[in-house]
Amino acid sequence: MKKLLFILLCLPFIGFGQQSRGYEKRPLGVPLGNTAKNNSILISDVPSYIWHRGCGPTALGMIIGYYDLHGFGDLFQDSTLAQTNDINMSIASEDHYNDY
Repeated sequence: MKKLLFILLCLPFIGFGQQSRGYEKRPLGVPLGNTAKNNSILISDVPSYIWHRGCGPTALGMIIGYYDLHGFGDLFQDSTLAQTNDINMSIASEDHYNDY
């Protein structure tokens, strides 16, 4: 009885779990930043990376990319304007992902 109750309670999470799609390109009509609010402030020159192995690592990669462009040029080996494989491995490498 406990197994059945456990399965019935977990089924919605397993069957309807959400996952980021990580599209390769920004969809048409989607602005570079959050411009939905009139009082929003956008920081220019922040690289926009697609989702790579988590929202947190990707967001941190964009912050590091910003500082790489503004005075700390040795944080990433490649240019931070394009999301290359080296940038992805700096965001979350295979070892990091498998260890997590």
